Amino acid sequence: MIGNRGGITHGRGRYRTFPALALVLAIAQLPGASSAAAQTIPTDEPGFTAYVAERMRKGVGDTPVRVQAPLTLSVGPVQANLDRIYSYCRTNPGGCSREIDTYVRGAAESTRTQSEAPTKEAIRVVVRSTQYQ
Repeated sequence: MIGNRGGITHGRGRYRTFPALALVLAIAQLPGASSAAAQTIPTDEPGFTAYVAERMRKGVGDTPVRVQAPLTLSVGPVQANLDRIYSYCRTNPGGCSREIDTYVRGAAESTRTQSEAPTKEAIRVVVRSTQYQ
């Protein structure tokens, strides 16, 4: 059968995908290769919070990270709410690890730059009508 189902080529083309698959599997077996991806991300709120807290600790270095409540962390003096990322992970488990990485990188960057004065480029003017309260 020649065709493409679910990203895997069947028929004559199957041999072209084998070297790429073999390479991916070989890399995954290397020591230290993506241990975060190998871990299962907990689906319960307390477990998810603890999991993200551990990833956050690795990302922010010396800044203290504490679990305040399910889906709530303190990262130094800042509160990090995990509600949205938890909701995303519940509906998109395949992209969860990537989103947690993005969240941790953003938090780490914010932590590093929180004591810096805002730049001219970072300031945005917001004009609202008098009806806005």
